[in-house]
Amino acid sequence: MRTAKATEVPWGCNRCRAMAPHVKDPGSVEDEEEDDSLVSGPINPITVPIELSIPDFSSLKFLILSIYNLTFLEEIMECCAHFWRYPILVLIFYLVLKPSESHALISYKPNIVILLADDLGIGDLGCYGNTTMRTPNIDQLAKEGIKLTQHVAAAPLCTPSRTAFLTGRYAIRSGMEETIGYRVLQSLASSGGLPPNETTFAKILQRQGYSTGLIGKWHQGMNCEYQQPMKVERAALLMLKEAISFIKRKKQGPFLLLVSFLHVHTPLVTTENFIGKSSHGLYGDNVEEMDWMVGQILDTLGKENLKNSTLTYFTSDHGGHLEAWEENIQQGGWNGIYKGGKAMGGWEGGIRVPGLVRWTGVLPEGKEIAVPTSLMDIFSTLVHLAGETVPQDRVIDGRNLMPLLHGLVQHSEHEFMFHYCGIYLHAVRWYEKESGNVWKAHYVTPIFQPEGSGACYPIKYCPCSGEGVTHHDPPLLGKRLNTITCLLGRGSVEKKSPESAQIGSNLQLSNLPNAEACAHPQRVEKRIDSREPTADGSDVSPCLNL
Repeated sequence: MRTAKATEVPWGCNRCRAMAPHVKDPGSVEDEEEDDSLVSGPINPITVPIELSIPDFSSLKFLILSIYNLTFLEEIMECCAHFWRYPILVLIFYLVLKPSESHALISYKPNIVILLADDLGIGDLGCYGNTTMRTPNIDQLAKEGIKLTQHVAAAPLCTPSRTAFLTGRYAIRSGMEETIGYRVLQSLASSGGLPPNETTFAKILQRQGYSTGLIGKWHQGMNCEYQQPMKVERAALLMLKEAISFIKRKKQGPFLLLVSFLHVHTPLVTTENFIGKSSHGLYGDNVEEMDWMVGQILDTLGKENLKNSTLTYFTSDHGGHLEAWEENIQQGGWNGIYKGGKAMGGWEGGIRVPGLVRWTGVLPEGKEIAVPTSLMDIFSTLVHLAGETVPQDRVIDGRNLMPLLHGLVQHSEHEFMFHYCGIYLHAVRWYEKESGNVWKAHYVTPIFQPEGSGACYPIKYCPCSGEGVTHHDPPLLGKRLNTITCLLGRGSVEKKSPESAQIGSNLQLSNLPNAEACAHPQRVEKRIDSREPTADGSDVSPCLNL
């Protein structure tokens, strides 16, 4: 039992101190006894429901007030009258503290809750267009926050995607893109794992006083003791119980909680209460159970009065698994209009993921952002919110999303994004800021089995190299992009390191008569096998669904 030190308000007089409603005197507040016992045992060698790296945190952080109007500013200035002798200082002080639009300027460290689904197809959510799957809680999160509609995973498989997500770096930089056939860590006996010299966003936030917790799937290699497997049917409720307990124990904050769901990866373990409830079989039942779990976590934040001080982020590690069939029953997700799925390095269905960000009172509600963003961006964003800077001794591929989320900028910081399948570069995305167009060059594509099926059903996962792929030189951009295809093909994009992968940014695409952007904002994305007229009477060049 320790007594927390009172927080000192860094203002110049007692009246200023009295006007700080967010600052409480914690001098008599004592830490409660906490039971940080781990959840009993892993679900299986890949999915380990444990809480990791939770340092004790008892100090309270003061909140700097956001000044909404000049009247309140004048009250502060009255007790510091000498400021009025310098009108220019008063003006600057007002302009700096006055929030833009209706959203307050934040000068404290928010709590962070990350909800990470596994193998979820972007087309499985109501907020992304599904009309038959019931996901009311996730849909509500979209209504109360920001929806990213061009949110992209850094890899189409679990291990490398999660590596990039945790470190803000393409997995190929840390050696976590596997060269073996599976391309993921398969069991506790697998050699390797996330290198100790890699820095996760949790490590950085711990240095800034955050209590950090991981509940659920890890999939980055094991270097600690583990218990015997338990009944997998209990996994969902145990994880939910631990997530709610963590929030309540650490509610004085700041805290970082990553809930890494086992849903909706096969074998689709679902509790009895949700069996048969959906119209999409066991997979749909599993999706709806996950949505219920999300709702319980969001309700806890509300009941603990943490909604306004917590940034909540929902996403998936990659797209749905099209080849997940068992006894003629589809057990994988739906990737909406996007071609391809899990394990396919270039096709959009394997890497386009949901991205929902809510911070009530700080970020706008019901907003959509349609420029390219990446799962890796959460690294730089959280580091920024914690008051830190990203590591300077290595390349960080993620970008801070806060200016984009606040509406301070309208364009993505990603000019190029690289899409790997294992260690092989399959495609490159180029975002043209001036026009808002997005181009994508495919250098390697899998050979679908059966032909035209959009997946590799006999072998469960499409390969990255060898006889199971087609190499394109010049790369594929679309039927109406022959001129620019040749130009892009002369670049150095085929090199495998992100540092050297560049498409000539000096190309003036808008001056080429046959060049047409794949994701022009006034055009509707179509499937690759469709070709329908647009409103202006011209044909849609499907551009391989990006």
